[in-house]
Amino acid sequence: MYAILYFYSNSDTISLFSYYSPQISKEGDCFEVPLAVAQLSELVKMTVEEDMLVDGEEQIVSEIPLPNVKGIVLKKVLEFCEHHCKEPLPKIARPLKSHLMNENVPQWYADFVDTEHGMLFECILVSNYMDIRPLLELCCASAAALMKCRTHVEIRELFDIVNDFTPEEEEELIKQNKWVEEP
Repeated sequence: MYAILYFYSNSDTISLFSYYSPQISKEGDCFEVPLAVAQLSELVKMTVEEDMLVDGEEQIVSEIPLPNVKGIVLKKVLEFCEHHCKEPLPKIARPLKSHLMNENVPQWYADFVDTEHGMLFECILVSNYMDIRPLLELCCASAAALMKCRTHVEIRELFDIVNDFTPEEEEELIKQNKWVEEP
């Protein structure tokens, strides 16, 4: 799976093509967004700027492979970027004020990360790869909020984490980290 970015130097839009390729087949989704929106990604911004310096003629400036980016995830990432350009995400307080995201960020952003865990983690991976800092911070804050006020057992259940500790090892870890359970 990968996506490719095409930017035409005489245009103010960028085309992002997403392909799914388990073998040879592909999705072929195309997303056209304003350049300002796409340049929220430092990866896109740097690539476009570097290529624009090479040649000012009308041409395809860049192909940016986005390994393992599914079209549906890219669509969600671009939705965030478009909204962020209109209404920037305010700085997220650390530590989080609450385990409820709508108490930490504006409602639109809280609704954006109110998604299945798989999509949230895909967005974390894509925002990290594409270097979209505000999205990475939002998604990581949401993941942290999911863990806030939960025990280690609840967190394991929430994220389907297998407990590979023996009962003795787990008891020893709990003793060593007793401060974690304190309010």
